[in-house]
Amino acid sequence: MTRMYPAQSTPREERGWPAHAADGWLWGWTGTLEGWALFLFVFGAMFLNGSNQQRILGIVLCGVAFAKCARSPRQAARLLLPIPPELCCYAAWVLWAGLSGPFVARSLSGFWSDYLVVLQMLGMVTAVYIVLRFRPQALGGALLAIVGGGLIQAGAVFSGLGSLVGALASEATSGATANRNGLGFFMVWSILGLLLLLGFAGRLRKWAVATSLLLLPAFVYVLFVSGSRKSFMAVLFLLVSWALCASSLHHGLQGMIRRIALFLIALSLLSASLPFITERTNLGVRFASLLAKGDTLTDMAETDGRAEMYRVGLDLVLKHPISGVGLSQYALYYEGGTYSHSDYIEPLAATGLPGFFLYHAFYFCILIRTMRLLSKARDAMVRYRLKIIAMGTLTIMLIGLGVPHYANGTVFVLLSIFSVYSVAVDHELSRLRAMVPNTVMRGWGAQWRFRQRPGSGSIAHALSRRS
Repeated sequence: MTRMYPAQSTPREERGWPAHAADGWLWGWTGTLEGWALFLFVFGAMFLNGSNQQRILGIVLCGVAFAKCARSPRQAARLLLPIPPELCCYAAWVLWAGLSGPFVARSLSGFWSDYLVVLQMLGMVTAVYIVLRFRPQALGGALLAIVGGGLIQAGAVFSGLGSLVGALASEATSGATANRNGLGFFMVWSILGLLLLLGFAGRLRKWAVATSLLLLPAFVYVLFVSGSRKSFMAVLFLLVSWALCASSLHHGLQGMIRRIALFLIALSLLSASLPFITERTNLGVRFASLLAKGDTLTDMAETDGRAEMYRVGLDLVLKHPISGVGLSQYALYYEGGTYSHSDYIEPLAATGLPGFFLYHAFYFCILIRTMRLLSKARDAMVRYRLKIIAMGTLTIMLIGLGVPHYANGTVFVLLSIFSVYSVAVDHELSRLRAMVPNTVMRGWGAQWRFRQRPGSGSIAHALSRRS
């Protein structure tokens, strides 16, 4: 096999991503300070309940990340620039919210309280981006932290600790189990992290699959215990998408037909057994109470109050289309006194139309780039990772119909992982686009095969050697 290298090759650290990363994703981060800082922060975000504990871990993460930049500013410039468009849009959204909010907010104390959280989120996203660019293997540590944190939450439920809400709700672990949706969302993130982690297992893939077969039923069971309807629908969408599009590394017409046939059989069995499975569970009881509110989705939304939340939000946008009403101000306009329970209405009402498009650019930039890369990448494992990223982004957006994400640390850690990985794959493909015909080059733990295109360069642009 012939490996092709650019005429002016760069050190591995300057390229930012190791050439044979597939075998080092799970444990390669353990020998670095940046990897441990990211692992502990994400792990804590999954089960620590209390501002001080998580804030300390966030300060450590940001300190390690920015110290790395200060220590090697030239290397940082090479690795971090250009900044991905979704991060630029997110930073612009934070700036826009801070500039427009004080002029329209009814409660400045509430606004500044929420804006401080948003600023902290921006710092977290920036720190995660820096760490992953300097230490790509830290991505595996972050995914392990998400799965491990979900296991902690599941253990709290299985052991009964989740019922001790009074003792655990303040500055302690597992307090999030007091909220059924919070617990359900943790299970969604854990399942998503588990599916993505399978794509980075490398030689340990068989062990990772065996572990997933044990953890996945446990996470689904805890989801049933939580009674979160939104989480159930999100997990159903995620697992069905995975089964149809990503469960096999080999893609083709016959494989797709086989998966669709198996899916239809499983769907028929599930539809027949689901009433029995959910009977007298928290999830079954909550679905039954929802169905009792009306015969149509419109009737259910009207009775549940969600339709009124959307109406109030859209009315605020019509009155304040540019600036919105400011962060945390929606509750002052809604007679129920709560937030909008929507990742679409909340940013729209709070920051207006400009803020809405800037905020949601984070999702859409990742989706557009991932779909474009899927049309170019041919390596099975890279395609699997990209598919999970696309499905995960859509799952987060689906859950956003029932809860805002702008203050959810775990969600933006996942989005940052999606962003960094997809951007790095895009850069790798662009860097290798001018390779000679039928050349195989290893990178990102994958083999990239290129065909010569007219005007794309010649063998004079590369150095080759036998391996």
